[in-house]
Amino acid sequence: MEIKHWAATDVGRKRSHNEDNFLIDKNLNLFVVADGMGGHASGEVASAIAVHTIRDVVFKIGRASC
Repeated sequence: MEIKHWAATDVGRKRSHNEDNFLIDKNLNLFVVADGMGGHASGEVASAIAVHTIRDVVFKIGRASC
């Protein structure tokens, strides 16, 4: 069975840029969403680090269990 997926983000009504991030890794069956804490310094950096760190940890755990 194939699961269709897609993702989108929206800047919203109060901010001038979007700080949200998402990651889809079909090989790991992993879907991650991180809210960027709009208005705080480097919210987009924090949300990007979060999604990639989670992906890396899940990947490493999967490799270790093989």
